[in-house]
Amino acid sequence: MVAFNSGNAFSHFWTMSGLLILCGLFNLGIAQPSFFKPDESEGLLPTNRGVCMDAMLVFDTSCSITMATRRQAIEFSKKVMSLIPMATIMGTSFVFCGAVTFDSELRHEFYMNSVKSKEQLFINLDNINVTSNGCKSKTYKALKWLPKQYFTRSRGDRDDFLFPDLVIIFTDDRTIPGSLGRIKQTRDQVEDFIENDTKVFLVLEPNSRERDPYTIVDVLDDDSIFELDDPDAPRRMAEKMVSSYPCGLPRPPVLNDDVGRGCVDLVFAFDIGCSHLPELSKLSKDVATKIITELSSFSMDYRIAAVTFAARPKDEFVFQFDPIDAEKINENLRKIDTSSPVCRSATHRMLQHVRNTHFSDINEINYRKAVNQKALVIFYDGLTSPARAYERTIREAQELLNQDVDIFVVKLDNNRNKDGSIEFKNIVAGEEYLFPRNGFLDSGNVEEVAQGIAERFGGYICKPSEEELGLVVPG
Repeated sequence: MVAFNSGNAFSHFWTMSGLLILCGLFNLGIAQPSFFKPDESEGLLPTNRGVCMDAMLVFDTSCSITMATRRQAIEFSKKVMSLIPMATIMGTSFVFCGAVTFDSELRHEFYMNSVKSKEQLFINLDNINVTSNGCKSKTYKALKWLPKQYFTRSRGDRDDFLFPDLVIIFTDDRTIPGSLGRIKQTRDQVEDFIENDTKVFLVLEPNSRERDPYTIVDVLDDDSIFELDDPDAPRRMAEKMVSSYPCGLPRPPVLNDDVGRGCVDLVFAFDIGCSHLPELSKLSKDVATKIITELSSFSMDYRIAAVTFAARPKDEFVFQFDPIDAEKINENLRKIDTSSPVCRSATHRMLQHVRNTHFSDINEINYRKAVNQKALVIFYDGLTSPARAYERTIREAQELLNQDVDIFVVKLDNNRNKDGSIEFKNIVAGEEYLFPRNGFLDSGNVEEVAQGIAERFGGYICKPSEEELGLVVPG
């Protein structure tokens, strides 16, 4: 469950108020961006906002549920998703959806960020093996693992401010073994979801045996409970999603004229090792300056820092609180010395430095908590040196992702005839964060890469501070 760092009170305030947003897409008098691609599927529920959420489907496959019922649960989920708009921005879906099955044990089916389209989602659902592996229903165990293994940044969970979390449980609501302790664990886990602003829907399935007392039903509101055999239930659930998770934000008075303004704290990291051609360093700076120019055209509120790295990271300039001066920032970017001091690129050290210096909650000089979203754009060839340190690079990247930092990679071709794709794919949350989409940076795609990354920042909303929301009294 990825939440920005403004405290539980802030997250609770916004999510429970239903003010779920995706900047610049909706009826606030703000123009819909040209890179918004509506879902053109037929039979969708009417909405001019789309649906924004990260959902996990949890299917009970214990032996108290017949095979026919288990397959019916899959078809129920497909029907619900068929009614929901799954529009995209730059290839990124507004709706992420993953799945697990459980009986005696939890079994992985697919992660939320592995699904890129509605068609792929349906294929994945059809491929789920619903064969029972036991007559126990360890509901508590399945629910316990969702926050640890699925609602994480590396598995596709996005900022809860923009994409709130939803858990849909298909079960006969019997926890087995049915001791009071296990039943309490199941209920406590559901209550923990609710307290952390994760919505829980329960789809009640018929039981092939005498039904035990309900476990989850007593914890949920009636409008969050659906009957599998109710033919109207899929539509009612889809309608609930459309109304509860719109990609839109009514204008809250506390924000005044800030609605629609985009905010980002952005660090550029330039690989200056010798494993790529020198001209690629110049093209990298060209991309960075064009991104700044694009952000200025979006009327973005941004702060920029820049780092170079070879054997050690070096701060070229850090975040400033001065009024934004795009020309000065671009001048500073062009002045960066990208000549290679050594033939080693310790990418892992750079990532650790960015996390501890630029995006540290402790370092208030460099980080404005709860106002700007955080992003890192890395220009490098995917070759950490020494090569054995590549796993440290991936681990450090995961640390940043789990701290709600978006990592973008501009791929540079290396001159070692080596494959850098392993690092490329494993230090970002998904392939949509890799630029260019195909191949490597060259003189012919500088504009395309810069525009593609800048447009992603165009969807970053300014998150109000607790002071703006009136949750704390200044001074």
